[in-house]
Amino acid sequence: MNFAQILSELNETMTLQAIADACGISSKGQVHDIIHGRQKTVSYEVGVKILAEHKRAMDASRRAAGRLSRRNAAPKTAPRIRAARAA
Repeated sequence: MNFAQILSELNETMTLQAIADACGISSKGQVHDIIHGRQKTVSYEVGVKILAEHKRAMDASRRAAGRLSRRNAAPKTAPRIRAARAA
């Protein structure tokens, strides 16, 4: 599991301290060390929390992107009922 990549993605939406607090990591410095490869492994419990937080953050960003794309979509056109009645 590439926790450096996962934590880098989380760091795009969260601060290092917020990641440390949410994942049960002792300090933001330890999160920094994992991201930059100075610490290669994490405990099972921390790994599970990192994966859960990453899933939550990615789901939230997908939901936000979905709302954004629907909001910016072209409006639906009304069916041409009047033309059919006139004919």
